[in-house]
Amino acid sequence: MSLVRLPAKWHHRGRLKCLDVYLLFLDIDGVLHPTSATLSERFCRAERLAAALAGSPCRVVVSSSWRHHHPLGDIAARLPASLRRAVIGTTGEPCFGRWPRHQEILAFVARHAPDVSWRALDDAWLEFPPGCPQLILCDPNVGIDERQLANLQAWLGGAATPTADEAQSFDRQ
Repeated sequence: MSLVRLPAKWHHRGRLKCLDVYLLFLDIDGVLHPTSATLSERFCRAERLAAALAGSPCRVVVSSSWRHHHPLGDIAARLPASLRRAVIGTTGEPCFGRWPRHQEILAFVARHAPDVSWRALDDAWLEFPPGCPQLILCDPNVGIDERQLANLQAWLGGAATPTADEAQSFDRQ
């Protein structure tokens, strides 16, 4: 499944059209919890990410390999409510070869959101080309920490949720 629950004002023929939307491609292991986390420690850092994204127009696409083994609803159910509401889908079929996660993300962006600003929050640097400016790299032994949160907030900058008037004027375009 690629896209779910997108408000109609954000898409046109399967593509995101709202320029005020940011996409965050989210890995799980090594990001929302350390890779060595026990079952009870899983998603222990999700609240930090939820707080960093609160009030922003950022939407989340799960790019983790979890998407191959768990339904999106099950993954979203493990997230804090505000983060769960931001989840719009998963990247598609797996890619093979050089920098596979990056290729999966580029395919999603080309298909659904060619003009949208995006970042990948991931711990697997080998899945991305060297120096990839969209990669926000996490330490797999820690997960998301203050450095990555600051990077996310810098990327989102002055991003704010559009007002009702702005959303209505956009719908008329």
